[in-house]
Formats: sequence, structure tokens, C-alpha cells
Amino acid sequence: MRGIPEIIQAVLSFFPPWSWPFLLGLFAVLAVPVWFQSVRIKQVRNRVRRYVRAPAGEREVHMAVAFQLAAGHPRRLVTLAEEAIRFKLEPIWKRALRELEEAGAHPKDLRLLNEKVARERKLPVHPIEEAVAIEVMIESGALERARERLTPALAAFPTDPDLVALSERLAKREA
Repeated sequence: MRGIPEIIQAVLSFFPPWSWPFLLGLFAVLAVPVWFQSVRIKQVRNRVRRYVRAPAGEREVHMAVAFQLAAGHPRRLVTLAEEAIRFKLEPIWKRALRELEEAGAHPKDLRLLNEKVARERKLPVHPIEEAVAIEVMIESGALERARERLTPALAAFPTDPDLVALSERLAKREA
């Protein structure tokens, strides 16, 4: 307990009580832009999640708002691209990367995002693994994602009977 009063005494010797309101005001002025940026980043993430959950007709509105929130701010565009990569939304991450390049983003950010994209684009490993994942997507109603995953799986394993049957099943559900 001997150290706490000494710390308080040291702080009081550097910053007398009359300077505290000025220091708090300075801290608030410097903290507001950081806080505002973090709020906008959370809003961008939220819009991408809403996009994923929204029906097809409402999706474009959410993406327009997300790109409007991120416009011209490299950190927000990086967040938008990361979320799009995470949810496998290829047209959105491509647009975000293009806008990042136009905004003059840091080359390291662009390199890391391109590496994430390369990792996400791995080829299907085994037809049974793909068939199980696609079947779960069809049963849960995620038909677009099922189609996105089925297309490369069929390209890699065109004669697999499970994938062919899932393709027919998906076509019936989409019709």
C-alpha cells in the first residue's frame, strides 16, 4: 500500500489540480476521432452481416450503405473487405479491394487482403466433404451459397454421383 500514495504524489507534482480540466478536455478532443472511427467500423461490419441475412431484394441497400460508410477511409474499407472475405462475398471484396487501391491504401494492407483471398479460394479437397457441406446449406435454405460452393465442386469432381444429385436437388429447390 505504500506505493499508491507515492504514485498519487508524483502525478500531483507533474499535473497540479488546476490543470486537470484542461488535460481532460485535451484527452476528450483527441479521443473523439478515434471513437468515431471505431463506431463507423462497427457499423460497416454490421451492414455486411445484415447483407448476408437479408432477403435478395434488400441486399443492395445494405451494401450501398456499407460502401457509403467506408468511402474514402482505408481502415473502414479494409474492414469491409475482411468481412466480405469472411462471408465469401466475392463481388463485394473485389469492389472493396478496388476502392482501397484507388484510395491509396497501405501496400501491406493490400498484400494481406490478397493473401486472405488466395486462402479462401482453395479448391475442393474431397467430394464427400463438399457434398455434406452443400447438403447442409440446401437444408438450411442458403441456396445461393450452396450454388457458389457446388459450382467449383462439380468442376473438380464432375462424375461424383452425390454432387450430381445435389445439383439436381438444388435446381428443383431454386425453381
